[in-house]
Amino acid sequence: MVVFKEILQFMRRLPIQKALTNQHKVFKSHVGLSYDEVNDVINSSVHIDNEDKEIIIT
Repeated sequence: MVVFKEILQFMRRLPIQKALTNQHKVFKSHVGLSYDEVNDVINSSVHIDNEDKEIIIT
């Protein structure tokens, strides 16, 4: 258990800890998703207020 506690303390000091443990809602409004290998981004089309909008995740 001591080793596990040390790992948790280490993870709390890293910004990645929030990314690994934070929960995000996924909405049904997502129309499509694709990965662009050339630019290393995720393209997503989202339906908001009766309009399709593109979101780029880097």
